[in-house]
Amino acid sequence: MQKPWAGRWLSNDGRVLEIEAGRADDAVHLAFHDADKTIRRIDGTVTADGVKFTRDAKSLFLHRTARPQDVPVGLVTECIATGVVDETYCRTVEVDETVVPIALDKGVYVSESQGCEDPAFAGLRTFDGRGFGSAHTRACRADVVSNAGDRYTLDNSCLDAGQGQADRSTERLTIDVTSRQSFSVVEKNGQVARYRLCKPSELPASLR
Repeated sequence: MQKPWAGRWLSNDGRVLEIEAGRADDAVHLAFHDADKTIRRIDGTVTADGVKFTRDAKSLFLHRTARPQDVPVGLVTECIATGVVDETYCRTVEVDETVVPIALDKGVYVSESQGCEDPAFAGLRTFDGRGFGSAHTRACRADVVSNAGDRYTLDNSCLDAGQGQADRSTERLTIDVTSRQSFSVVEKNGQVARYRLCKPSELPASLR
């Protein structure tokens, strides 16, 4: 039997679900990465319609579900749910081309004053080729207002929450690209915050 949905899935509140194929035809391994960085590893059984598993002494069924209304159209290919209220995971579309014309590698960036192993949310930025996000925003999209050399002025629009209904707001950012894996942001108070790219292997599991 084909193993369904193997790979990495993300929820809107920062949780991660990783699904790996087991040795038996009807076996999969589920790893639930909670927002507090707790990892719960659970074995599941594949059926024709989804995956059966037991968590916290409750029998649950992982199944396909519709895209939540707070997830923008075009940002996901499919979503799955556990049957627990508000526990939905979605797989994002891989974008091969950089929409924003900035020579910067995609990934998770942390403040140069912090380590990659356990970064504080306040010192974390993400770049997915379309916009600059943070620990408390999602679905960010940047428009270039002006460009002079390696300095970019952007209107960066994000949904202002990690989950649930959220308003979209736009922030004017001044970005200096110092290499393909580092950049700085000129803050409103004139101070400069410098960020560097972390390798996935260096990051906590919830950010990989």
